[in-house]
Amino acid sequence: MKPVIISQAANEDHRDITDYIAKDNQGAALRFGDELFAAGRARGWLPSAGNRRTDVTENLYTFPYGQHVIIYSIEPDHVLIRRIVHGARRIDRILAEAAKR
Repeated sequence: MKPVIISQAANEDHRDITDYIAKDNQGAALRFGDELFAAGRARGWLPSAGNRRTDVTENLYTFPYGQHVIIYSIEPDHVLIRRIVHGARRIDRILAEAAKR
């Protein structure tokens, strides 16, 4: 298993997502937030199970979780969760930005 590192941008995405859900249901926000991070951490067990995005850059992957998409890269010694975004957003633009970081 590779260690999983969550970027500052992904942490901010996570906070924004759970804050949005918490407006209606704080318990659901906490549960979903935990599940979302668990899905991200699971990338360490089988990192190449995501969708490889060679159209953006060689080592960028996406993995759907509910209505959200976890954007990550496989680094030599860890998996880096770069962003967590809603699937309705312009993923291609976000992927291009994530590839630059």
